[in-house]
Amino acid sequence: MGVACSKCQHANRDTARFCSKCGRPLPLRDAPQPGRIPHPAPLPAPQGFVPCADACHAYFHWESAIGGGEPIGTEGVTIELFNAGFGLRDVELALVGFGRDAAPIFTMEETLDEWPRGGRRKLDVASYQLAEPVRVVQVRLRKAAFLQASD
Repeated sequence: MGVACSKCQHANRDTARFCSKCGRPLPLRDAPQPGRIPHPAPLPAPQGFVPCADACHAYFHWESAIGGGEPIGTEGVTIELFNAGFGLRDVELALVGFGRDAAPIFTMEETLDEWPRGGRRKLDVASYQLAEPVRVVQVRLRKAAFLQASD
């Protein structure tokens, strides 16, 4: 089938390293992608933060939006993200919250224009989106690009 160029959408051979139409570098297959490459000197994760799935040195923490701690009702939740690795841009995240019976009660897709090294971002899930209290939250990195700043 081939690899489509992200600039001109030209279909290239699977083994191509550059687009045969415009010359743009093509993504390497099986090569680690931005957000999944270990930083040689990662920052320490803040206390209470856990790793994001499918990411390297990206962490999150969640709590009740009204006063912190675990939600006791259907109040909203705040999810705080921390990047301990390379600076990233165009970051796509998938977030899922699970209730009592481990059934999903909310799903979100979030895009961060920039997520620099050491950067924190807060996301809120409003109470009207929750049919029951949140018991578990998962955050997964879908894709990202390197931020063009030096770290």
